Amino acid sequence: SEYVRGQIVRITHNPFGVCVMEVAGLFTKVTATLLKQRNILGIYTSDTVFEGESYRKEAEELKAGKLPVADWVFVGIQQSENTVSAYTSGMYLFGKNEMEILNSSRTKEEIYEMLHQLTKYILENDVVLREGDVICLSEEHEFQVEWSQGVFTEGLSVKISY
Repeated sequence: SEYVRGQIVRITHNPFGVCVMEVAGLFTKVTATLLKQRNILGIYTSDTVFEGESYRKEAEELKAGKLPVADWVFVGIQQSENTVSAYTSGMYLFGKNEMEILNSSRTKEEIYEMLHQLTKYILENDVVLREGDVICLSEEHEFQVEWSQGVFTEGLSVKISY
């Protein structure tokens, strides 16, 4: 008998017009179950590889009625000597544009948390960001939205000044 070394699951389109969030939720449940198998280390999705255990823990959010955003959208961090930049990868799966924060003086933890929370807000509320919009996540977090060619992403991306 032949030993199976890996499995690849790929959803390429939504032929039945089912809600994208429902498809993503089902995909996450199936994937989290598959990741319980012995010898499976992780999953490649949203243009990155997620470690199996962390993916399964995040998938538990579905049981609480929450979105497992960290399983669906990767937030990448790029740190230079004096600034931090971040970008999303996976928003396109939900018909949304990727987002970037460029050359911020904030910490990488602050940048990650802000971009993660913004991603969650956009997906939960089906928000469409337009040029010139102002995003208010709280009284102290208000951001201007701009569109331009992606630096860390392909095509146009939403730039958020933070």
